[in-house]
Amino acid sequence: MKTQRIMIYMLLAFFTNSAHAQQVFYPLAIGTEWQWSSFSGSSSYGVVITRDTLAPNGHRYSIIPGYWSIPERWERQEGNQVYRYAGNGQEWLLFDFSKSPGDTINSSPFVVLGNAWIDTVFGATRHMWSFSVGGIPGGIDAAGGAGYVIADSIGLIEYGDWNSALRVVGAIIGSHQYGTTTKVMRSATASPGTIQLHQNYPNPFNGQATISFALPRDANVTLRIFDNTGKVVDQLVDSRLTAGEHRYAWDATSFASGIYYCELLALNERNMIRLVQIK
Repeated sequence: MKTQRIMIYMLLAFFTNSAHAQQVFYPLAIGTEWQWSSFSGSSSYGVVITRDTLAPNGHRYSIIPGYWSIPERWERQEGNQVYRYAGNGQEWLLFDFSKSPGDTINSSPFVVLGNAWIDTVFGATRHMWSFSVGGIPGGIDAAGGAGYVIADSIGLIEYGDWNSALRVVGAIIGSHQYGTTTKVMRSATASPGTIQLHQNYPNPFNGQATISFALPRDANVTLRIFDNTGKVVDQLVDSRLTAGEHRYAWDATSFASGIYYCELLALNERNMIRLVQIK
């Protein structure tokens, strides 16, 4: 019995150390979607990454819309590290999956890796990490710290601070769907002065979809349609447009039912929406 316990401890140590050795996938691609819920289940909200942007520091960040009291975040992954943009060309090291429990990830703002373990999430065994983050200027964390739980290949799955206690109950990452995503309510549109790519109407659609967007100033614009494999299947715009609202109709009568993506490139930003055709 003692030998069996020793073997179990060795296996646990092996898997925990493996969590530090492997490349962690922290999904930030355009089109990634999470369904969040309060722990009581009384409220739910969907968050979809629809755009990224090139910051003044030369790095490209995925823009994660705000929800509940959590503000919009700009994040990027480099190796096993995740950085958050803080404005004025500065960024913070937010997560480091190569560290060990108890390690300080950052001193300003203060970030510590609380624990690392293995658990089953959405039917698969995944490496997990918990981080305590406090004092990020201008963010929700400035009010006294927040707890983050990360699952490999899913991303942030639990969040708690002085005002919110939330968990992920579903996600769409690439071509994979996990858990419950049927009640997703899209995040608010971009703030004034930014590019706004609106959800197509209708959605789902049959044969033709109307796509509209707003430009804060004149810009060179490319508007393309991709299928679910990432192949460009149509291009609606490739020209310079004036500031303001623009609307285009996509004739998809020759395309099969399925999921498509519309990409808007303008002013060093990439915005994307997901379209569903049902015939």
